[in-house]
Amino acid sequence: MSSGGSSAFQLEPDAIHEMISDRDQGLRALSDHGGIHGIARSLKTDVHAGRNDSPSQLEARKKYYGANELPEQDEVTFFDLVKEALEDRMLQLLVVSAVVSLILGLTVPNHETGEVDYAHGWIEGTAILASVVLVTMVTSINNYQKEQKFKELSKSAPPTMVTVTRAGGRHEIKETDLLAGDVLHLVGGQIVPADSVLIKGQGFKIDESAETGENDDVEKNDADPFFRSGSNVVEGEGQVLVVGVGVNSYGGRIAMQVRAEKKDTPLQEALTELADNIGNLGMGAAGLMIVVLSSMELYQTLYLKTHALGYKKFLDVLTTAVTIVVVAVPEGLPLSVTIALAYSMKQMFKENNLVRHLAACETMGGATTICTDKTGTLTLNEMSVTKAWLNGDEVTLTGSKNEDSAALDRVFKKAGGKPLADLLIESISVNSTASKRRIQDPVTQQVVQKYHGNKTEIAMLQLVDKLHADPMAVRASFADRAHSYPFTSAKKRMTTCLRMSAAGPMRTHAKGASELVLADCMNVIIHGEVHPIGNALRKQLADTINTFARQRLRTIAIAYLDDPDTTIFPENDTAIGFTLLGLVGIEDPIRPEVEGAVAKCRNAGVTVRMVTGDNKATAISIAKKAGIFGKLYAGPFKGEQGLAIEGHLFRELAKSERKLNIILPRLQVLARASPLDKQILVEALMKRGEVVAVTGDGTNDAPALKNANVGFAMNSGTEVAKKASDVVILDDNFRTIVTAMKWGRNVNDNISKFIQFQTTVNVAAVFIAFIGAVFSGNGESPLKPVQLLWLNLIMDTMAALALATEGPTDAVLERPPRGRDAPLISRRMWVNIMGQSVYQIVLQLWLLHFGYKRFKVTKDSDMHMTVIFNVFVLLQVVNEFNARILDQKLNVLRGLSKAPMFLLIIVITLVVQVVGVTYGGSFMRTVPLSWGRWKLCAAVSIVPLPLGFLLRLIPVREAPLPDPEPVVDEGEDDEDAVFSGTPLDRFRDAVQKVITQLKVVGALASNASN
Repeated sequence: MSSGGSSAFQLEPDAIHEMISDRDQGLRALSDHGGIHGIARSLKTDVHAGRNDSPSQLEARKKYYGANELPEQDEVTFFDLVKEALEDRMLQLLVVSAVVSLILGLTVPNHETGEVDYAHGWIEGTAILASVVLVTMVTSINNYQKEQKFKELSKSAPPTMVTVTRAGGRHEIKETDLLAGDVLHLVGGQIVPADSVLIKGQGFKIDESAETGENDDVEKNDADPFFRSGSNVVEGEGQVLVVGVGVNSYGGRIAMQVRAEKKDTPLQEALTELADNIGNLGMGAAGLMIVVLSSMELYQTLYLKTHALGYKKFLDVLTTAVTIVVVAVPEGLPLSVTIALAYSMKQMFKENNLVRHLAACETMGGATTICTDKTGTLTLNEMSVTKAWLNGDEVTLTGSKNEDSAALDRVFKKAGGKPLADLLIESISVNSTASKRRIQDPVTQQVVQKYHGNKTEIAMLQLVDKLHADPMAVRASFADRAHSYPFTSAKKRMTTCLRMSAAGPMRTHAKGASELVLADCMNVIIHGEVHPIGNALRKQLADTINTFARQRLRTIAIAYLDDPDTTIFPENDTAIGFTLLGLVGIEDPIRPEVEGAVAKCRNAGVTVRMVTGDNKATAISIAKKAGIFGKLYAGPFKGEQGLAIEGHLFRELAKSERKLNIILPRLQVLARASPLDKQILVEALMKRGEVVAVTGDGTNDAPALKNANVGFAMNSGTEVAKKASDVVILDDNFRTIVTAMKWGRNVNDNISKFIQFQTTVNVAAVFIAFIGAVFSGNGESPLKPVQLLWLNLIMDTMAALALATEGPTDAVLERPPRGRDAPLISRRMWVNIMGQSVYQIVLQLWLLHFGYKRFKVTKDSDMHMTVIFNVFVLLQVVNEFNARILDQKLNVLRGLSKAPMFLLIIVITLVVQVVGVTYGGSFMRTVPLSWGRWKLCAAVSIVPLPLGFLLRLIPVREAPLPDPEPVVDEGEDDEDAVFSGTPLDRFRDAVQKVITQLKVVGALASNASN
């Protein structure tokens, strides 16, 4: 930095980058600067109070170290898009043809008159150039608007917030407002937003795989205190000193080097291939036309000598041929995908779906199964303790603080109740990460204190409030004598160790999954006395847990352990032999709309599976209420009872791919599941050929979210989960996932509508232009180049806008999902395409050779050619209504209320067509038509509507798609392989045999009892 105090900063960005990039070099640099305090002094900050800059110091810091955001990529200008459009080879050929036509039209004499026709010689070339300009401008404008929509959508994403210490106080700021020298607070689940060095923390484990390629989590401590930006905090919490931000950070430097370009989605690639195939057919037809017409011209001039040989005729043939190619190449297909996806992304955002990856829109439409979390997705995530087992008694809580406090007081008034209440208050208060924050009430505008953090922990802290204690004050009293081991999916419990005095004995508090904590307990407090847990008492406690679970309550066990001989915090959480303080049942009500949303999935042929950390009884109870658990409604086991198993059994079965594949079709509930179980489930389902959508909110859900066909992260989830997902559910609601599925199917439908429309026009236009030119008396196509370009505009840009922006209806959820291997053009679509194409071709050939009599026009006159052109355009306008129907439904007006853009495009097309025919003149190669001829044109053009009605009456059976089939483990005995292509009865017998074996180990017996 050249001025303003830049010399005050003694640590250069390049030196910081080297320190962060190489641990050994970083440790040496850290030592050379005098440790973390020395680094802080070099950055003019304090590791305790954070930075406290004056305005001039703040600007100097920003100028020297930069801001924590990457510079925006160069915006694509409108001129860039015009240039890109003109790179199309066909348009370039048209431009060349137009220029040559202009030159010859204004210099070469007519072979009949011997004079240059200056009055009309410029019209055709100018008209082609004008049409090229029109096509280019419309395409460029659409692309520019699309780019602006993407830009607007990315800016509408909610900012990521982080907590920092500045000037001695805690503040929540945007991630982009971080500066070098900030003291940043990190907790498990965050993505490290900037290069940092550890100040203090406990249990930090970092996933640096995205940066280093190493898959193992890295512990962060004094031996490796460096946090690279972009890495994931898997576990732990603490404070770090920000040293590198933005383009000067580790992740920022890499990002600037490898700024990725947008890639086509799989559907876009498939459509591009289809467009290439159709275009090649058009080029073949154009080439054949050039050969045939040129040969005919040479025959007439050299052999028959009907007229002198001239260049103009060959140029006209070339121009018409090139224009046919332009019409045949369906460049509107990729454009329709782009419009459909961009439009859908915008609309989905309004319905609480923030789409991060374009491909997710189309993939979600083909989803066959949804693996969903419970908490916050199926439920409201509004936790409250409604049942408790304390001091040997069961107590019911209503939610009223006064009533609940009175009920709890009655429990603890019994013998020994006061010491137990104090232990319970201490355990819940210190063994928690939830805290209180001062916020402004949006209604009263008063500043109030509210709990912030994990919803389950908040519910338990509110229980302490009802015991007439302040949990924050209790926790503060042990602030310097406590060490916590965070909750992990493996242990399913959180543990906090306390020194009861400065150098006193150790007490350990634990809370977590009730049956797992109970298994580590040897004693229990009942009526103020400690009792050993024998078999009978353990069964009684287990029954209480199951009773709570069947009432859809999440059960949490609270326990403690005194160790008078230890004063040093243990290295890890391995304690056993606890004393049970009590059990609490926490209710999280099911969202009222979930049952209806699950029913829609069932009608749509999509299987919903619930994956939860709750115990089996709770999971089954909630799954039944949501409509997830019950009789199977699809597949080979339709009508049979679904299956619910726990994670440990699932992992055991997963060791054999054959056994896992047997239970997968019936699996509806996976209880006591770890994130690894979810990942195994997702991968197994995908291997069977399922299209899997999965929800998640935690850091450990990231692998499943990333590997699934579509990953849905909850907005309340961790940043790691959001970055790994394809879609962020802004309201954490399962109904919103069903909305995403509806939009996904709608995207595919809209693209299919466009394919159906454009393929019809392509077949008809190329055939008519070719046949008409070959068999006409003058060798010219009945559809002139300018007219074909107008048709191309209708087919591509305007039809893409009309058919790709139709909103979804619930009807898309009344059919099974479209298989991932399903053809782009279904059999039903082929019937419509071929039926409409044949009618258009027959009608145009009739108009060309016989219909002129009915229209009372002279054959091959300008009026005759205008009628042919006008009818062809009107046919396409009418057929757009047919193109909207992809099934056997008869009503072509169905759903028009969801398609305002379609109606607008139809009106615009008709208006421009009327103006073009009436006033186009030499430019459009048209002449005005009388009202009578307009009515006749409309009469023959309206036939596609009743024709479409008749075509949809034709019964069509789509090609069956193979059901997802599992794969047998390599090396397993083929005689035992149940999925080896045997007949159905043998297949069913083998499945039933293995299911019977599973019953022996209790998988189904336990399920049946629930």
